[in-house]
Amino acid sequence: NATEVIIRNNGAADVNYSTQKPQLERSRHTLSVSDLAAEPEKESPAVEENPDRVYQTLLAEAWKHYRDGNYAQAHALFHRAGKSRETETRLQSELGIAYSLIQQDEKQEAIDYLSSLVAQGYRQQAASDALAPLLVETGRLDEARKILKYLPEPRQTAMKGLIEKIRLQNQIKEALTAGDLPLLSKAARDGRKMVETCLETETFFQLALAMNRLGATSAALDLLKTLENCRPDDRE
Repeated sequence: NATEVIIRNNGAADVNYSTQKPQLERSRHTLSVSDLAAEPEKESPAVEENPDRVYQTLLAEAWKHYRDGNYAQAHALFHRAGKSRETETRLQSELGIAYSLIQQDEKQEAIDYLSSLVAQGYRQQAASDALAPLLVETGRLDEARKILKYLPEPRQTAMKGLIEKIRLQNQIKEALTAGDLPLLSKAARDGRKMVETCLETETFFQLALAMNRLGATSAALDLLKTLENCRPDDRE
């Protein structure tokens, strides 16, 4: 997954989280973290009028580094910008930290930041769009389901379908491992739509064989008959 960031002239960022990694244009000249750290943050008349200007500048630089794929540098700058006393600057910095963590495969820490932002009501759609896949990936399906209300359609529908698919896969795996006929039968019923649309055919084929072994021959044959359209080579 990837995050597309659009920087406005005032340094703020419009953030779009998507499932495809954007092709980001790398700038020929970028200011490194060390360069920024070396710049004295001395007060000037402009800063006195807007004390948050220093942090807004850091935030804008952080997004530039993020767009260039310099995620560790962006992460460090977002942390510095997050010291701002202005709510928008601070929370946007935390959102940037979360996105940088995702790109560096630090899922749990990213989840913590994004969960906090959603709870605070900050850019709930953007934060939830980044958070939901992480929760699903780490097996926290119930938590993911609770924040889907913040997502737009058709993203919400797609995520609901993914969560249901994983939940059913887990249910079938548990039933197969336990050899529990009632649980197997329930999994077969719950997965009827998946079978009819030829999803997870191998899983359901194994489910039918297990049901047959446990004596539910009629139900197993019914499931296999439905699978025939998906697996013509297995009809015999």
